[in-house]
Amino acid sequence: LQMVLVALICFAVWLSNILHAPYVDRKACVVVQDLRLLPVCSAMSGFLTVHVGGDSLDLPRWFLGVSCGLVLLLMVVGISFVQVRRVHVCKYTDRCPPAISLA
Repeated sequence: LQMVLVALICFAVWLSNILHAPYVDRKACVVVQDLRLLPVCSAMSGFLTVHVGGDSLDLPRWFLGVSCGLVLLLMVVGISFVQVRRVHVCKYTDRCPPAISLA
């Protein structure tokens, strides 16, 4: 029961991160969202370890290895397809005043 709850909480955190993406660069967002999926994979591997029968079978280890590999592969693919755009940097001019006024 504990491993199921841990897996559900990890999944809820990952889903929240997908639905309410952080306000950062899109590539950083892809990295954060995909890395949040790794605890879900490890919790599911722990669930399999508890319910399949302990250390006698290699299924949980294989599941963890394959799922982490897929997450990292999807992260690399996601990063490669994100379009690079220039960051808008504004110098101090009349058109772009500073955010804080010292007057």
